[in-house]
Amino acid sequence: MKKKVYSILVLSIVQAVGAGLVLWLWSLFITNAEKWMNVGNNQPSVASMVVLPSVFIITAVMSGGAVLGYPLALVLKGRWYGAISLVALTLTWLGLLAAILISIY
Repeated sequence: MKKKVYSILVLSIVQAVGAGLVLWLWSLFITNAEKWMNVGNNQPSVASMVVLPSVFIITAVMSGGAVLGYPLALVLKGRWYGAISLVALTLTWLGLLAAILISIY
C-alpha cells in the first residue's frame, strides 16, 4: 500500500513537470511567433494561419495525453481511486508549480 501511494505521488510530480514543460514550450513559441510568421506590413502569412492552430492542437493533445493517459488506463482496469487521486495530485502539483512561478516572476 505504501509503495502504491509513493508511486502515485512520484508519477503525479512527473506528470505535472511534463505538462508544465509543454506549456512553457508553447508560451515560448507564442512569444516568438510574431517574429517568425509575419511578413511586411504586419500582414499575417498563410503559413501562420495554418501553423499556429496546428501547433496549438498538437500541444493540447500532448499535454492532455500526458496528464490523462495513464489515469484512463487505470479506469479501464477498474482502479477508479488510483485514477482520480492521480489526476487530483497532478492538478495540485500544477497549481503549486504555477504559484511558485508567479511568485518568482
